Amino acid sequence: MNNPELLLIDKVPFGELTDLYKWCEYLRYDYNITVLTTRHKEKFWEMNGVNVIYVPFKFPHLVRGIIFIMSAVWKSAFFKGPILVEYFKGCSVLKLLCPWRRMIMDVRTFSIEADSDVRSRADAALRKESRRFDLVSTLSKGIAGKIGLDTVRLLPLGADVISTEPKDYMTGLNLLYIGTFTNRKLDVMLRGIKLFRDRHRNLPMSVDIVGDGLPGMLDGLKKQSKELGLDEIVKFHGYVPLTQVKPFFDRCNVGLSFVPMTPYYEHQPPTKTFEYILSGLFCIATATGANKEIITQENGLLIRDTPESLCDGLEQYLAIRPGINEATLRASLSDSNWNSIAHNYLVPILDELIQK
Repeated sequence: MNNPELLLIDKVPFGELTDLYKWCEYLRYDYNITVLTTRHKEKFWEMNGVNVIYVPFKFPHLVRGIIFIMSAVWKSAFFKGPILVEYFKGCSVLKLLCPWRRMIMDVRTFSIEADSDVRSRADAALRKESRRFDLVSTLSKGIAGKIGLDTVRLLPLGADVISTEPKDYMTGLNLLYIGTFTNRKLDVMLRGIKLFRDRHRNLPMSVDIVGDGLPGMLDGLKKQSKELGLDEIVKFHGYVPLTQVKPFFDRCNVGLSFVPMTPYYEHQPPTKTFEYILSGLFCIATATGANKEIITQENGLLIRDTPESLCDGLEQYLAIRPGINEATLRASLSDSNWNSIAHNYLVPILDELIQK
């Protein structure tokens, strides 16, 4: 029997949205997958078993957008299987022009603009567009509630096990932060580490910070770290590809999921929270609504986004670390690996779409 067809439409270049890339990786032997996407000028990703169609990069932004829409409409009109559209502004035109095609609109995030008026308008536009689609999928109950439709289905975030190295929680404190610096208040995180370090000068300790942000952010944080006297323990590594981060997860025993506690991040699960826990790192996470759904007594603890709360969280970790069980910690998110997400969540949504 031939595998069913599946079309994924994403304006973000293939490979940059981890979720969609992982769905392809784990479903490519179950479906004949076609991805319609854009590409950067100098780099693009491919995957064996997946037909990736790239819209040309060389045209001006507006022209590229029009060509992408036209290409997506043309491909959708003649496609026989289910279609999943990764949300972008104006994506509902696909359903408007091809109303006979069964389509899912997937929402990974609401607007994260700091300006509340801009954010409200963007969120209202997303909700309006979502009403045109047969089904809507999203990664958290909080976002599902904001969309407010009975056609919304849960398609959670996941992660791969990056490290299988056994963890030693009792010999030293080896912290890891991995991810973007943009809008993350990492200056606050550094001040919290400073407070804790001043109390525990003799504790063997290291802090690996992997990532980057807007121009100047990395240099600014390096300067702050030096001014705080953290140079001996804090190491900045800049951007490191996902394929090369394993040594950090091997070496560290505690992961910091430091996300500002703002309305626009409240329901946005951080990938790093899953990655830390599945790799055996105890996770100290800010108490956003999304992190509250992930963190348990077995795998981490919740803090506020202040220096004092981070310091207190690290103190609490020292007190409870003799009782941390690595196997239990890892198992707490065993159903959140990408293979499980693809087969246990996305496949049932696709089946439901076909039956509509």
